[in-house]
Amino acid sequence: MHLLAMRTWFDAHSHSRPPDQGDVALVCVPPAALGSLADDGFPVCSGVHPWQAAAPDAREGFERVAIAARGRRIAAIGECGLDRFRLDAPFPVQSEMFLRHARLAEETGLPLVIHSVRTDSDILAAHSSVRPRAAWVLHGFSARTGNVDRLLERGIAASFGPRELARPRASGILGRIPSELLLLETDDSGIPIQEVHRTAARLLETDVDTLARRVAGNWTRIFAPA
Repeated sequence: MHLLAMRTWFDAHSHSRPPDQGDVALVCVPPAALGSLADDGFPVCSGVHPWQAAAPDAREGFERVAIAARGRRIAAIGECGLDRFRLDAPFPVQSEMFLRHARLAEETGLPLVIHSVRTDSDILAAHSSVRPRAAWVLHGFSARTGNVDRLLERGIAASFGPRELARPRASGILGRIPSELLLLETDDSGIPIQEVHRTAARLLETDVDTLARRVAGNWTRIFAPA
């Protein structure tokens, strides 16, 4: 059998379980689902999304996440973060909720999965304030060109999905990501993670098997350290 047919593909951010049971995905679930989540072995992350930061049940949701994080029932915290494009919640409320998640990540040592839309400078400011030891991962990486290197210099990992890879500047941005900070994801696209890898490999002008090994190593180091 060809090596690629035997490959385990690693997905850094998904909203559904991988269709192939041999693949590995970090599945994002809402806080309300944590209480009834069956322990069937797949890695989960959970957090209060910035769009929901002002919802009536936001603080209760955060407490659910905190209990799950402290009990090691989740592999990562998030997605949480900041969004200046859709102000479903006032920005100060988003910021306060995001910092609560960041402090929880520091307390538990779990990685932080971040939603960031037009908030590069805000993420950098939060990083300077928290000075995290826990890993930070920007999912759906869409930093402005001038901020890419500033974010990467902090050791923040960059996860790319189909939308990000389809943008005109994707090849140039991908080429600037240090090999140890690159992740790939399906998000809510419904596109198989194998196809995401193939697209990224084409943009990077590398072979897909080499890229898959790199992503697998990064995923394991960040989300499932020994």
